[in-house]
Amino acid sequence: MKTDWLRVTYPLYRDDEYACALRGTGTLPEMFFQSPRAFFFAYEHNKFIGPVQQHQAWEVWRRAKGIRLPAKHAGSWIEYCFGPSGKFVGLTVTDPKPYRLHTPHVHPFLDLSHPRTLDGYDKAGECALLRDLKRLFIGQYPYSIRDGRAEAFFDDDSRFVFVGAPPATSTD
Repeated sequence: MKTDWLRVTYPLYRDDEYACALRGTGTLPEMFFQSPRAFFFAYEHNKFIGPVQQHQAWEVWRRAKGIRLPAKHAGSWIEYCFGPSGKFVGLTVTDPKPYRLHTPHVHPFLDLSHPRTLDGYDKAGECALLRDLKRLFIGQYPYSIRDGRAEAFFDDDSRFVFVGAPPATSTD
């Protein structure tokens, strides 16, 4: 699906647990690649205004929750890794061994919202998540996501396991 992504201005978001600061102008995929944490917070708190922006935010949200691994990792699963202190430290591609399939942090596809639900996710964890996402899907150092790559990533339907029903729209 090729989307004509709107350019939006990002406000500053803050909640009680941590600050999600994001300022600037760009598309929602660009916003996501700057701070998935801020994007998910904004989505969950209905910060996107207007039907087009809300629909595009939903598209990014549902795609970010179900990303297939690249073909070179076919048959592998994603493991969310934690350091000795319990902090989220990154992603790794793993074989789906039977003993691993019963752990809560091994999944057949990448859900970028999953680390946020865990106690050990913070700004350093977000940096690790973005680093590993870009390493897996962009594949070339310095893993730049500029020049339309963020939009191209979210436009490629073959990358995603689609989750979630469309948001309800009001007729008012």
